[in-house]
Amino acid sequence: MVNLKHSKKEIERLKRQTHMDRVERKIFEVDASTKMQFKDRNSELIWTCFVYRNSKHFYNRSVAEYACRWAKYMQHLIETQNKTVSQIAENTSYICNIDGITGFQFNYALSALSELWLYGDELLQWYNNKYGIKQVDSDIDKPAMWDFSSK
Repeated sequence: MVNLKHSKKEIERLKRQTHMDRVERKIFEVDASTKMQFKDRNSELIWTCFVYRNSKHFYNRSVAEYACRWAKYMQHLIETQNKTVSQIAENTSYICNIDGITGFQFNYALSALSELWLYGDELLQWYNNKYGIKQVDSDIDKPAMWDFSSK
């Protein structure tokens, strides 16, 4: 016999889980149907090398997958809901974190996107504002900077 009586806590947990399942499905749908936009053709080529170089190990692959998923979902919201990066970056950074990346991985993804993605400058500005960074004068001030070129 199935117990149809659930506690209020259990009902709320099930509602949250159902909502998160819908959001996750939407994120994967957008990821599959959206082409990531880049600052220029060279940025796109560097991104391709970045993805390839990071595809061999799960830890690194998670960075590239997260960055791509996050960028595409933000693009989707920018285009369909007329949002700005600063309005959506924080919330989307959490909901696109399906694999549970670390802070280090987040900084690596943020660094790649800020250098290569069409809206990367706005993303870096959001990050700097969030953490009270007044201006970026050198690579030392940027989060987890790496050279993304294909040396």
